Formats: sequence, C-alpha cells, structure tokens
Amino acid sequence: MKKILYIIPILIIAFTSCEGRKSHTKALSESIEAFKAKTTIEKVEYIPENYREIAIDTTLSNGFSIKIKTFTNMNNHITIEDAKDSLFLKKHYRTVNSHISITHQDHNIFEKTIDKSFLITQNERLSDYLTIANLKGVWINQLQSSNSQVVLDIDYCMIETSDCKSLKLNINKDGSYHLISTEDDFL
Repeated sequence: MKKILYIIPILIIAFTSCEGRKSHTKALSESIEAFKAKTTIEKVEYIPENYREIAIDTTLSNGFSIKIKTFTNMNNHITIEDAKDSLFLKKHYRTVNSHISITHQDHNIFEKTIDKSFLITQNERLSDYLTIANLKGVWINQLQSSNSQVVLDIDYCMIETSDCKSLKLNINKDGSYHLISTEDDFL
C-alpha cells in the first residue's frame, strides 16, 4: 500500500506536466513567424538624397566654347526593389542629365539637354538599355575634336553594376550632330 501511495503522486505529476503545451522556444518561433507573415517593413532610399550639380566651362583653341552642366533630376528616378524576409527595400536612383551649350566664334550652334529621351530620339534601339541605366558622365574628347567639330563622350551605366556603355556625340560647327555607338553590342 505504501508503494501505491508513492506511485500515485508520481503518476499525477507526470500526467500534469505532459499536457501537450508548447515549449517556450517553439511558441516564440511561431510568434515570430506569424509576425513576419503579417508585418512588412518598407525602407525607402533616394540616391543621391540631395541635388548635385557640376558645371564645366571649356574654351578650345579651335574656336569652340563648351559648357557642360551635369545635374541630378529630382523628379525622375530608376527604382530597384529587393525583398528579404519581412524587409522590403526600395532604392530610387535619381536620374542624371547634362545640359550642353556649344558656341563657335560667338555663335550658339548647339544647346540641348542630354537625357534618355534625347538619346532614344536619336536611336530607338537604346530604349531597352536606358530604362535601367543612368548617366555616368559627359565630357569633351579633345583628341577626336577638330577645327570643324566637337566630340563628346557619353557614358551610361547599369544601376548597381559596373556594366557601362559609351556613346559619342559629334557636333559640327554648323550645328548638325549625330550619335555614334562605340560598342557593337550596345546597338
């Protein structure tokens, strides 16, 4: 009888402690998973955050005067989205444009903004690449410029990669111009 008195409390304790409740670790993991399923955290980033502008004013010995103003377009951007667990990251890369003004012997021969729409107007085959690329820079190619023309090098790069493509814009002293690709796979 004494044995039964010892066995009954042990059985009662055993049955009450094994009632099928979840462990604290399992309950916490399930709670975290439910939170992640219900909640998404969105982080929005603009690159660059503020307006930037670089102005270059160059006078060549052949009579050309070139003004290049490169600036961020605060109204247009390229969006890259990435999702990891419950974090949703949106990066807005502001587009970059360049305003070019060229005079030859005090006569204004060329004044345009180099942006995606200008380049696509010159060559529609550029549109696919330019939708996810941003202007890296526009500069004067003094080696290829001559007494009758100015050559500008234009580089566009894919966002978040080092894949860049180059173009040349030849501007004659009469104001006519044409766009040339420097890479066969670009066009």
